[in-house]
Amino acid sequence: MKLNEKEIDSLFEFTEKHYVEYYDLQLELVDHMANDIEDILEENPKLTFSEARDKAFKKFGIFGFTEIQEEKEKSMHDEYRNLVFKMFWNQFKFPRIFRTLFIFALMFSFFKILPFQYAFIGFGILYFSKLIFNLVKSFQHRKKNKGKKKLLFEVILIKFKYLGNGALGTGAILPIYFNPDNLTKTTDLAFNSTNIYLVVIATIIAAVWVLLEIIFTKDIPDIENDLLEKKYPYYKLIH
Repeated sequence: MKLNEKEIDSLFEFTEKHYVEYYDLQLELVDHMANDIEDILEENPKLTFSEARDKAFKKFGIFGFTEIQEEKEKSMHDEYRNLVFKMFWNQFKFPRIFRTLFIFALMFSFFKILPFQYAFIGFGILYFSKLIFNLVKSFQHRKKNKGKKKLLFEVILIKFKYLGNGALGTGAILPIYFNPDNLTKTTDLAFNSTNIYLVVIATIIAAVWVLLEIIFTKDIPDIENDLLEKKYPYYKLIH
């Protein structure tokens, strides 16, 4: 017994009511449940659609769709992480290696020439300015796309595009900036142009941050549509 369009639509509503917010996961679950319901109704035609649906849903266990959604989210985050690792190492290959060397040279000069406290404050201003800018852009994006269908991998791309790199270091930097004692201790580390080891360490940390920022906000967004169209053949139809 084939389900009709109205019953299929009700399954989408059913998955949404059970906290499945991503359209791609809804599609998978609806397809799975529809096939299961059809088999159940074929075996027992006396059952109503709702009874067959509830019977099919019970097979997902006491947590319903929660475990499946968590597994899917973990899988997609792993996929995104692998993409970032791949693109990070690409920064050290031709032709991006020239941009990478320029960033390292710029950061080295920055920490070598300026006294540490000024370099640290300058980098902090840049860091928090970018973080605030990203938060504003994230808010604007959510407002613009409110009510549109969400795709899990797209949500991950957008999240890291606007917040990924900014959120990575905020927890470590905030205590230093907003606690005078910590800032005093930090500037007492003999961090100056003669302490080459700490200059190199600061250069590496800052340069890696800049490279990740480029990956999150430019390199991956540049191929975002290609990634989404490849993963979701129906992507253009819902956007």
